[in-house]
Amino acid sequence: MKRTIFLATLSLLMVACVKPSNEDKAKVLIKEYMLKYANDPKSYEAIEFGSLDSLQSIDMIGTGAEYFNLQNEFSKSTDMEERKRIMIKQHKLLKDRQGFQMIHRYRASNAFGAKVLSDNIFYFNAGMDSILVVRKPGE
Repeated sequence: MKRTIFLATLSLLMVACVKPSNEDKAKVLIKEYMLKYANDPKSYEAIEFGSLDSLQSIDMIGTGAEYFNLQNEFSKSTDMEERKRIMIKQHKLLKDRQGFQMIHRYRASNAFGAKVLSDNIFYFNAGMDSILVVRKPGE
């Protein structure tokens, strides 16, 4: 009896200590997103999840212009303190853009009710707790 209780407790502890991987978190976030934003959530059918890739991109969420404007300011400035301030802003901007991306292929009904095969690239924040942007490949 004691042995059974011990083994049950041990197995519960092992299960409780296992944290989901970033890949698992990404899949959950994607499924939640699709069920929330699909034209017909009931028609959503996951086909394939790509690998989770880490990235650091200045245009990951569409604000690459901000980084390049800072770069132009840096080029025009001759004051070393001003250049240092600009570099700190650029570093912070890049740090804030760190995250992950995953390509997802799925089938779902479009606005006309026809079931179509689609691919999207999902961009996640570094903490893997939200989706920042969803884009079609090539955008």
